[in-house]
Amino acid sequence: MAKRPVEQPEFKCPVQAMLEALCQKASLHSEVFQHLKKAKVEVLLAVRSLIDQRIDKLQAESAPKPRAQRIKVTEKE
Repeated sequence: MAKRPVEQPEFKCPVQAMLEALCQKASLHSEVFQHLKKAKVEVLLAVRSLIDQRIDKLQAESAPKPRAQRIKVTEKE
């Protein structure tokens, strides 16, 4: 008999879940809703910034290291 895959609950960021819950309670045209919408965007931008920094660090670590090069020296008189 084939085993059924175990369903994993979907992970949701706690901050995102809280902001979504508050947005559902707020009127779409209220000042509170507008602030919460902007806060969600700011949280996502912060996460993007962290991801970009980590990508840059990983790329810098995997970049080839500069090697020593021979330099031809000539004497001028």
